[in-house]
Amino acid sequence: MNCKRAIDLFDDYVEGTLPENIREELDYHLAACSQCRTLLNTYTLTIRLSARIEKNACVSQGMLKRLHILLCERMNNP
Repeated sequence: MNCKRAIDLFDDYVEGTLPENIREELDYHLAACSQCRTLLNTYTLTIRLSARIEKNACVSQGMLKRLHILLCERMNNP
């Protein structure tokens, strides 16, 4: 698995909706790739902090898409 593919899976990974074999492949990649671990931690923290803004707030799909694009851009321009 490459970093681009890993980032593409972050949303489903955080939601817990990845098939087990794909999750295991991503876990293996994350164990070896500190950059993707950092990006996943940032992604997850962004979602958690956004949810705290309001009691019933959640991160919109548009916000998740913009975050995903930003992460992909950062992977291409470290």
